[in-house]
Amino acid sequence: MKKGKAKPYTKKEAGNRNKMMAYAIIAILVLSGIYFGLGISETKENKEAGDSSLKISQYNVAQIGDDILVGVVEELPEIIILLGEKARLDENTVKEVMNLSADTLYSIDGEASNSYVFFRFYATDISKALRNLTPRLDGLVGDYKIYRGYIGMPPGENQVMNRVYLIGPLNMSRGTVVKILLLEKTAGEKKLGYIGFIKSAITIGPIVDAEVNSIEGFIASGIALTAPNLDELNKSVPWMQDVNYNPTVFTLSQEVNETTLALEGVELQPGVNTTVLMPVNTSLESVIQRLGELKLNYTLKEGLLSLLLPVDASKGQTEEALSKLGVTNITWQKHGSIQLPKEVLVESMVVPIENNKNFSALLFMNATAKQKVKMGLVVIKIGDQALINARQV
Repeated sequence: MKKGKAKPYTKKEAGNRNKMMAYAIIAILVLSGIYFGLGISETKENKEAGDSSLKISQYNVAQIGDDILVGVVEELPEIIILLGEKARLDENTVKEVMNLSADTLYSIDGEASNSYVFFRFYATDISKALRNLTPRLDGLVGDYKIYRGYIGMPPGENQVMNRVYLIGPLNMSRGTVVKILLLEKTAGEKKLGYIGFIKSAITIGPIVDAEVNSIEGFIASGIALTAPNLDELNKSVPWMQDVNYNPTVFTLSQEVNETTLALEGVELQPGVNTTVLMPVNTSLESVIQRLGELKLNYTLKEGLLSLLLPVDASKGQTEEALSKLGVTNITWQKHGSIQLPKEVLVESMVVPIENNKNFSALLFMNATAKQKVKMGLVVIKIGDQALINARQV
């Protein structure tokens, strides 16, 4: 079980062992005379560690949802000690744990459900208290995980919950968006609120941290008002691996049909109060001349030619060849493999990134392998699928 993830609650076998542990600690508490109450109070009294009135609350839990998104809005002054499957439990152990003292520690309580048991230590300095507590907990209970308490709130309006108590890794901070396993606490017919176990933090995009795996080649791009002749391009740049051309586009400010335009060698894409025109087998000059004759207003987006080149490509020779073909404003980028997060939150949408450990991206010319970089993600939603492009920023 990785630190900070509530995996025991997703496997039935582990859940049953945790239930047995919960029942065992409940029996110990009752038999030992330690105060045992139902429910969780909303505010905690500042009590001295070792106070015999400290309580462990008992209840049942039922799963409400998995992979629920919430934002961390508050870090609580709480160390959570979640007992593992092999934790040592007896009457003396429980008493000793509940009466531990440490620097900055001012109160102790705990919770026991049908799925988990944890002790909660309140401290004004989490790090200092942990340094004191850890050696003694190792000797007392043995098998445990260390977490921290937080308050989380779901994004936007949520009819199920508003604020929810969270248990998660020590390094969470307010503003972090996390996925949680959400449970509801009950005692008989009484509902006692919600508890969430943080499973993972979600990276917030569209700008994310990444690491460069390798540099695989170059992309040379430039303005090309007309489509290049592929045979001539291959002769001029024989080391070219691939080519892409986004044609020059005229966007007219009104609907125009082929009859009205009366111009061969173009493609028209009519829309509502607009028309997109792309030259195919005609010159740019002839299109501009015809639009002027018809007194049509338009905007022009120049064509872009991009070449995929190997790492040993000659930059100077490539630029010289492209210039002879009429390509201008030539720019260079590296392309390579990067490591991205498994998923990212963009515009309130969690987008999983396939092949995130080996993702193709455009990089600055000074990018190198193993370098930490900032990447800008462009996410295009198509039905239930998402297309993602990554470019260094």
